[in-house]
Amino acid sequence: MQSRIGLLYAFAAVSIIAVVVTLVVVGLRGDDDDGFADIVVAEGRVSCEAFVRVRSYNYRTDVVLDLAARAPSMDDSDGRRPDAFLHERTIRGSFADGNYAIVIAAPPGQAASSDTVLTVFEETVFFLVNDRWTSQPLAGLQSFPVPYLPSDTCKALAPDLFLSGLASVPETISGISAQKYHFDSLESDLPDNHPSFGAGSDAARFVNVYSGDVWVADEGGYIVKMALSGTGQYDNGRELTVEISYELSNINDSSIQIGPPI
Repeated sequence: MQSRIGLLYAFAAVSIIAVVVTLVVVGLRGDDDDGFADIVVAEGRVSCEAFVRVRSYNYRTDVVLDLAARAPSMDDSDGRRPDAFLHERTIRGSFADGNYAIVIAAPPGQAASSDTVLTVFEETVFFLVNDRWTSQPLAGLQSFPVPYLPSDTCKALAPDLFLSGLASVPETISGISAQKYHFDSLESDLPDNHPSFGAGSDAARFVNVYSGDVWVADEGGYIVKMALSGTGQYDNGRELTVEISYELSNINDSSIQIGPPI
């Protein structure tokens, strides 16, 4: 188990809590304007400014870490156990007026009662454990308890996206007009820049080229949807695959309301 700590750095908070969660946290704030047309976006780049302004949205994030089994011919320099290892997370969340409500689905094969559910409202984190809510101050946690927020993923990926001259296809994502860009070989430091991975994680050290698609909103230039996958190798040739995706929906929908569960 100890040998997997670096690989699972991104999921530390989830592994420790292992409960069902409705989460609410101080985060993004909307203004009086439903649109993002006045956000200035540098030519050929993307912007994550919309996450600062938005009042509400729903989202889904999927993350996979897939470590191949170590072949008998390989040495053990990867520092992990020799058997294959698959870690999957699906996170469904809502954001409204600085608060989040989150459910982290149990891994495949486990009962829904093993879901992780948090609620962080203002400065308090609420945990649903055995059908009862408990709470503690947000400041008492070493790190934010829910990984892979879309705002963090946007900020981690944005520095590596250069869109000038690339072909795009117009698509509508949950009512948002966007441009879809496909990448066959995107060099990215996404794991290094993402707080849910970290520069010391195996993903950051060995997975630096990705393929997949990114949808950029016509107004505001933010990433409304993305799906990327990359495979890297340890020094001994053992493969590690990282998949990460998210999609926003119901942006600035006034019906999304979040409050403390107790």
